[in-house]
Amino acid sequence: MWNKWLRRADAFADLQIPVYAANACYFLSIAMFPALLLILASLRYTPLSATDLIRLLEGILPGALMGAAESLIVSTYYNSSAGLLGISAVAALWSSSRGIYGLLAGLNRIYGVREDRGWLRTRLISVLYTFVFLLLVIVTLVFQVFGESLADRLWIGRVLREMIDLRSTWLAATQILLFDLIYMFLPNRRNRFWGSLPGAVLAALGWQGFSNVFSIYVEHMLSRYTNIYGSVYTVALGLLWVYCCMCILLLGGLVNRLLQPRRES
Repeated sequence: MWNKWLRRADAFADLQIPVYAANACYFLSIAMFPALLLILASLRYTPLSATDLIRLLEGILPGALMGAAESLIVSTYYNSSAGLLGISAVAALWSSSRGIYGLLAGLNRIYGVREDRGWLRTRLISVLYTFVFLLLVIVTLVFQVFGESLADRLWIGRVLREMIDLRSTWLAATQILLFDLIYMFLPNRRNRFWGSLPGAVLAALGWQGFSNVFSIYVEHMLSRYTNIYGSVYTVALGLLWVYCCMCILLLGGLVNRLLQPRRES
């Protein structure tokens, strides 16, 4: 009995999920600031504003980190220039694609497949998913601004608004769809939409649940250590949150892998 559990623990440790999560966290964290510059510079050419982006992040980031994120977004929005748009785009694409590639390598390890698609193809896949992520951000922002007014004009929309929170539901659905696409196309194997859905749902629920718990923890610890470490402590907490979320995302792929033999049988 114990030997069986020890073998399972060794097999889980051999997947090196924390290592791949740390790799993805590092490059995605580097990509955050140039990606923020890119998004905010692009918002100047749309009816959207920095306030809409802040409202979007309220459903993704832990509440305890929203104060620092809001001040960063507002200061960047009013101090950035259009001349930085090209540089920000290149920097964001490079670093975020490296982070996506870290997820790709981790999912290959989880699914037990070797990468043989070639260096150029894997990098193109990583860049493509970076564009998909930015597109989903823009679509979500548009939905936040115009979705409620559109729902008010439709009878079914008014009924749904009375029953559920449309903004939270849209954010959850977008997150599940993004995770499902990651499990389908990033690994070097063919995964079906419905076969990847359980891990995507659990990863989205785990992401939100962990963010809520993490926010409670930060609210109790932030005031105690901010006086000692200053804003560096907030940055460290943000990196820790990204790292744990990457672990949750990879664990969702592991759930799909474990459910695969049952579906095939």
